[in-house]
Amino acid sequence: MNRFLRRLCVCLTTLAALCATISQTWGHGGGGDIAIFTNHALQQVDIGFAVLDDDDISQEVFDPTVSVFQAVLIPNTPSTIPPIPYSYGTREPGFDSEEALPPLKTLRANTLDLWYWDGAGTVDMQPAASLGITGGYAPASDVTQATGGFHGHPMFGLEGDAIPDGIYIAKVTISVDTLADSNPYYLVTLKNESLYTGDPLQDAEHGEMVGEAVRAYLDDPSSGSPMVMGTDYTFYADAVVFARALPVPEPATSALLALGIAGGWLVSRRRKQR
Repeated sequence: MNRFLRRLCVCLTTLAALCATISQTWGHGGGGDIAIFTNHALQQVDIGFAVLDDDDISQEVFDPTVSVFQAVLIPNTPSTIPPIPYSYGTREPGFDSEEALPPLKTLRANTLDLWYWDGAGTVDMQPAASLGITGGYAPASDVTQATGGFHGHPMFGLEGDAIPDGIYIAKVTISVDTLADSNPYYLVTLKNESLYTGDPLQDAEHGEMVGEAVRAYLDDPSSGSPMVMGTDYTFYADAVVFARALPVPEPATSALLALGIAGGWLVSRRRKQR
């Protein structure tokens, strides 16, 4: 029996590691919204990737393994409607749930960490707080619909006296009342003054151009460097790859690991009782 339990522990741990590897490899991020749903087995918030239809109603593409998303920040200007509560911010990607959450409960985005890299050389993320820069979502909280659905585009942004160009990676979890918090996801954002014209719509269009170029490069690096308006954004793609390698166990993976650990504890305890 002990031999069976030991083999079961090894199999579960190996399967968990394989699941984590697959999710990090296939996760592409960007181009859609952050899907939020309930992992009923664990009573936990879960997140993934969703592309919505033209009316922002139904999820036409859904991938529960994605945990890395990307966006280009634009500056706050007097003409921005509604006003951006940060020096630089973005409303993409949004949050979406298809009646998959507890109804009429507070939903909150929690920014746990924020890192910065200037984009030069190899990826070297440093705490953004060391530069006096903070970041997060506004509003940080909202309420799910009576049906359990949710759709919103809170602003993620940065604030500080001087915000240098470069890459900012935020580590975020989602809370919904009555459920355990989600595992973290990573939002990889770019701030680059050369993209900004003073027109928020034009700035957003430039950001979309960069995002599309980087996503195309990540899907097929042989297609050539992601060049936009004379700038090579390979460093942005490198940051996305870096974020994909950060540890984010899927809830199902966490359950397998927990079961494997519990099995190992049981074997150890039986040995001690002999």
